[in-house]
Amino acid sequence: MYAVTVDGSYGEGGGQILRYSALYSLISGREAYVVKIRANRPNPGLRPQHYTLLRIMRDAFGGYVEGLKVGSTNVRMKFRSPRPVNGRFDIGTAGSISLLLQSLIPPLLNVDSPSEIEVVGGTDVKWSPPISYMELVYSRLVEAFGGRVEIKVLRRGFYPRGGGRVKVYVEPANWRGLNRLYRADIKHVLVKNVVCRLPRHVLDRQRNTVIEHLRNRFGDKIRVEVIDEHCSDSLDPGTSVVVAGYDDLLAGGGDSLGERGKPAEKVAEDAVYRFLSWFDVGAALDKHLADMVIPLAILSGRDVEVGIEEYTKHVDSALYVSRLFFEDVKTSIDKYDRFYRLSFSR
Repeated sequence: MYAVTVDGSYGEGGGQILRYSALYSLISGREAYVVKIRANRPNPGLRPQHYTLLRIMRDAFGGYVEGLKVGSTNVRMKFRSPRPVNGRFDIGTAGSISLLLQSLIPPLLNVDSPSEIEVVGGTDVKWSPPISYMELVYSRLVEAFGGRVEIKVLRRGFYPRGGGRVKVYVEPANWRGLNRLYRADIKHVLVKNVVCRLPRHVLDRQRNTVIEHLRNRFGDKIRVEVIDEHCSDSLDPGTSVVVAGYDDLLAGGGDSLGERGKPAEKVAEDAVYRFLSWFDVGAALDKHLADMVIPLAILSGRDVEVGIEEYTKHVDSALYVSRLFFEDVKTSIDKYDRFYRLSFSR
């Protein structure tokens, strides 16, 4: 079978194209040749976090990666096949554990026995969903497709040193399709409120702001539950808020990270605003899940039709790569009501 050549500068030209190329190479059994990696960025080529992803995938699943070095603009890779994985993987920096799991979890759903891994790196870092989002929201999407994933945070990891520790248990999927354009009624909102190595009042201010905004919007119509996490064992200080709303099948939400000079109230407000953006649009999937659903839809082997909050650059890049690897899967996206409809058919 011929190699699939992927233009790494397509669209926004970020690391996501490389991550999806590695994932699809693994689950399709085809060699991937990714060229012009991050060509339009100020520091083109593989960055340390991308190098680490490919190294971990090679170590976990076998195979080869040519051009595996920081700064490389062309990489050729082929992995043996998905298989259960048990072990510990260290990203070595504050590189995102959530982004790594987006490449590792889908193939682990398509094997014959469970996997249990521990990953060390960044749990709450920029340009990535916080690990609490993966725990509260992404896990529900996996469940909707017939799989099961449990994510447990052992230690938080923030920029610049990372050092977070996350345990992940993945149970193989009994695959089923998903057809859900609109979210159903939200009866329960779960908030993960995290503050590490900062005073208790920061945690309280985030919590109080979230509760105030949600009560102002919903009153007593929706049950709001807040889980506080005030930790002191992270290597660096940091905060995050994830607001997740649950219907009968799925979850969607919003998130926000703290940073120097950003008040606790603003962190909480941003998370609530992003949650309400998804809630008000009414799509089944929020904008983070909009691209995360694509590998699951392909692996399911079923027809899938979902409503997504927004047609993001991440969705466009994920569809670009998937169409190169899976020519037999017909994908389409079109405007539907106040959101977009994403479809997969065989």
